[in-house]
Amino acid sequence: MLTVVLIILLVVAWVLYKNKKPKNCPPGPVNIPLVGRAFAMNQNHPEKAFVEWQRQYGPLYSVKMGSDLMVVISDPALLREAFNKPASTGRMAGPVLEMLGVQRGLIFSVGEDWHVRRRFTLFHLRNFGMGKARLEDVIREQVDAFLEHVVAPSEGQPLTIDHSLDLAVVNIIWGIVAGETMSMKDTRVLDILEKNKSVADKAKRLNIAVMVPWLLKVLPRSLFRLDEVIELFNYPKTHLIAPVLEAHRRDFDPTSEPRDYIECFLLEQRSDPQRFTDEVLARSIGDMFSAGSDTTSTTLRWAFCLLCARPEAQRRIQAEIDQVVGASRPPSAADRQQMPFTEAFLMETQRFGDIVPMGVLHSAEQEFELGGYTIPRGTILVSLLRAIHRNPAHFPEPEQFKPERFLDREGRVRPSKALMPFSVGKRSCLGEAMARSELFLFLTCALQRYSFAFPAGFQHDLSSADRLGVTTPKPFEVVPTRRR
Repeated sequence: MLTVVLIILLVVAWVLYKNKKPKNCPPGPVNIPLVGRAFAMNQNHPEKAFVEWQRQYGPLYSVKMGSDLMVVISDPALLREAFNKPASTGRMAGPVLEMLGVQRGLIFSVGEDWHVRRRFTLFHLRNFGMGKARLEDVIREQVDAFLEHVVAPSEGQPLTIDHSLDLAVVNIIWGIVAGETMSMKDTRVLDILEKNKSVADKAKRLNIAVMVPWLLKVLPRSLFRLDEVIELFNYPKTHLIAPVLEAHRRDFDPTSEPRDYIECFLLEQRSDPQRFTDEVLARSIGDMFSAGSDTTSTTLRWAFCLLCARPEAQRRIQAEIDQVVGASRPPSAADRQQMPFTEAFLMETQRFGDIVPMGVLHSAEQEFELGGYTIPRGTILVSLLRAIHRNPAHFPEPEQFKPERFLDREGRVRPSKALMPFSVGKRSCLGEAMARSELFLFLTCALQRYSFAFPAGFQHDLSSADRLGVTTPKPFEVVPTRRR
């Protein structure tokens, strides 16, 4: 009997110890032993609970998810300070993420592996045109294909642009990665896009296991759909990346100039086979797909929705296009400096759409100070972008879509340090330059030739769909009309 009592006391003491917050930790909600506040989250919109706690505890607070301590940051200055510290460049880890193998890619890698992969990828993306005129030609080719094969045949008719928009954006990345362009009807990519969306739907239950990993040891894996998620997560690697990699390996000539990212990787693999493995390549390409294409295509989807909901803004952008570009040539990235309202519209679309409302989670690799508090090593750092982008102190009337907020009295672009759709600091989005070019050229090339409206009688409430991880607008159709 005494042994049983001692065991119970030891377990209780361990639970209380694990539930206790460190000294000088930011304030936050009371945590439930073993699970923290994981079950307080809305599985479709987890950011909602974090925003509610932010209203109560302020722009820097802490909360436990399982046994993990999270520090949530929603002040722009504090976020920049935190994410510019070398100590904040870690990533969240755990058994679920290990089973998915995400640490072998770009987004979730850490330490020296992350430094090497990011430097390698950024160098070769720039070599293949990111941020240069060469990339503009690639983007315009995809815009032309989108307008010719998707928009033109549906002129005057309701059109859903989801998959075709996704494919056009994926093709830009795929051209750099694999040196080939896929048709708008390529079933390989359409299947992958479907599987990617299925991952987001099925991962809602798994999100709890990520936060409270010990649940996987006491509950059936099927309850979290773990095996289904792993299979879907690996689908792009198995059905697209692996076959293309093998084809590249057969034709690869190490004495010739590399033609794409895969060949650059194969060349590097010959000198450092331990770090540059096939698995690392597959995961890195998958990360470029998900981070580069999904967020950009979702932002464009918001842009088309907002163009139809705010026709006066659409006409104002078209007036800038007519004045600066005209009809005799396509828009160029160089035109951006002379098109302030168009730039302001894109900035407001990113703020209003708030595509990744909680950013990508960081982890503290070392203890550091922030805002007068101590952030312990191993703390998960959350950039609560939803609270920043919807804070009336930074953006008056935040629930209203107002591109003019990014213009000064003379009509010039007025950037805001509180707008951070690509995150900030040492792990900010490495494809930011490419994404900005894609957004500007897609929008202006489309509006140079077409006007867009909702079908007669339809109104969009500008709310988002229930999709984990990415904030996308509820479904809508557009009716394109050729400009004369």
